[in-house]
Amino acid sequence: MRKGEIAELKMQKMLRAGEDTDTTVHKSIFLRYDDKQECIYLALQEGKLTDISLDGLYQCEMQTETGKQSCIGRIKERYDVGTDAVVKLQIENGFYKI
Repeated sequence: MRKGEIAELKMQKMLRAGEDTDTTVHKSIFLRYDDKQECIYLALQEGKLTDISLDGLYQCEMQTETGKQSCIGRIKERYDVGTDAVVKLQIENGFYKI
């Protein structure tokens, strides 16, 4: 994974009772991977931070130089950094090739 690679973030399951699963695909750009916390940081390219739920399980797919990779995780943080809307995804099952 390299900075600037395109990623797609999509909710797999809503964890809050009574809420529907959001089927929106959120286009984003990979910023960095934190191996100590096993999380990735993504900059949203479309939409608002509030479109991303903190109560959902998300799948992230990335096109890398070696092919498409995917992981599943939970959003731990979402915040603005200058002009970027950043989400921190805590990886739960590691990455696997598609």
